[in-house]
Amino acid sequence: MTMAEALDQAGQELRAADGDEITFDRLKQLAAELCGCDVESIRPSDFCYNRTNKAIKLAAGGSRRPPYDRPVFLWVRRGVYKYVGHDFRYHGEVAHEPRGRR
Repeated sequence: MTMAEALDQAGQELRAADGDEITFDRLKQLAAELCGCDVESIRPSDFCYNRTNKAIKLAAGGSRRPPYDRPVFLWVRRGVYKYVGHDFRYHGEVAHEPRGRR
């Protein structure tokens, strides 16, 4: 299972168990278990509709390149995400917080 698939599945499972607000720690832990990845390599923010960072490579025209082309989360606040799935229609702002600014 890829990291993207693991985050998608973890988001679905945690939304069913915990409701709309999913904590960063629980999301990372479950996704790491599902994909067999190191928990420190899990980056939910890479799969958010409303957040971006330098790691997200954009194609011409501004669209995301795989594997980041299928966001499934909304960033709610620091340490909290909302699972909305692949078919969510997001038309809001996309925030970018440079590394080291917290």
